[in-house]
Amino acid sequence: MTNLTAFSFGGGRQSVAALVLQAQGKLGQDFDHWLFSNVGDDSEHPATLRYVEEHAIPFAERHGIDLRVLHKVGRDGQVKTLYGQVTRPESRSIDIPVRMEGSAAPGNRSCTGDFKIKVIGKWLKDHGATPDNPAIVGVGISLDEIERANTRRALPHERVVYPLLDLKLRLTDCIGIIRAAGLPLPPKSSCWFCPFHRLDAWTDMGGTMDGVEVELKQEYKELTVDQLVDIPARRLTKRELTFKTKLAEPTLERLNWALNSATGGVTTGAGFESLEPDDSSAATQPTYSAVMLDGYAPGGLRRRIILRKVLSVEGVKTSYKKEDQTVFEVSLATHYVSPSITPFKVVDEVDA
Repeated sequence: MTNLTAFSFGGGRQSVAALVLQAQGKLGQDFDHWLFSNVGDDSEHPATLRYVEEHAIPFAERHGIDLRVLHKVGRDGQVKTLYGQVTRPESRSIDIPVRMEGSAAPGNRSCTGDFKIKVIGKWLKDHGATPDNPAIVGVGISLDEIERANTRRALPHERVVYPLLDLKLRLTDCIGIIRAAGLPLPPKSSCWFCPFHRLDAWTDMGGTMDGVEVELKQEYKELTVDQLVDIPARRLTKRELTFKTKLAEPTLERLNWALNSATGGVTTGAGFESLEPDDSSAATQPTYSAVMLDGYAPGGLRRRIILRKVLSVEGVKTSYKKEDQTVFEVSLATHYVSPSITPFKVVDEVDA
């Protein structure tokens, strides 16, 4: 009996590179199914969900590859999410490795097993995988993270393989494969609240000049009734939050960000850095960002504005004058994320 084959697709750079290689017939082994276990629209990083929906799935469809999205479903038939699990008031355990009160030791990490491995394993079992005839499961681990290959748990009805290791590919190779295919680079796949996020997951945009201007625009459409001269009601038809500022540290890295990363990136050489626009088809797909603005609420307490999906929409202005400071003037606007994730959030510190 032929083994069922599937690739555990995470939506990151290694997984996308493997998808491209299969489309090109270069992966070494074709997988019948590519399975993305979505731990929840309120849990997965919004950029990962957008990439899977807007780029990975259409690419797979164009090349006849079955890429499908799975969810954890409870006994009641309802979809369960990781964020919902860890924030349940009645929950007695935490499934992510947060630092525990008192000892500061990381908690148990069962999130990957419960919301990724077991979800894919159940799908494989439901589709015929058994211990006597296990499914062959591909995992996208590259050569520079080979130590992870020993930690990926396999269920009794699975046999795990690592095609990128067989091809001796590193992350830099994966990035080149994705770009050569005309696809934008995916973000690092993870939950937005993962405690394993490194500090470099956020980029300090440095100081600003003349403050930050935040504006919330809301458009309401008037409803009309023939029998009334007064406006009976209105409906909200458009909402946009924008912010404008001047980046007071005008480096090429900040210029690249302000241009929605529609460049080939900053190139470093012997004694110089350079930046050039990207003329490939990938440049037509802008890279959205998440932004946090820290300021002060009434009473001198802290206020944080979280913008979950922003894009530079009015270009970038700069000037060079001997009497003025050189800055990058930017204007960014928020965009729709998902039914369960709002484009922005305002958090105020309060007195304990």
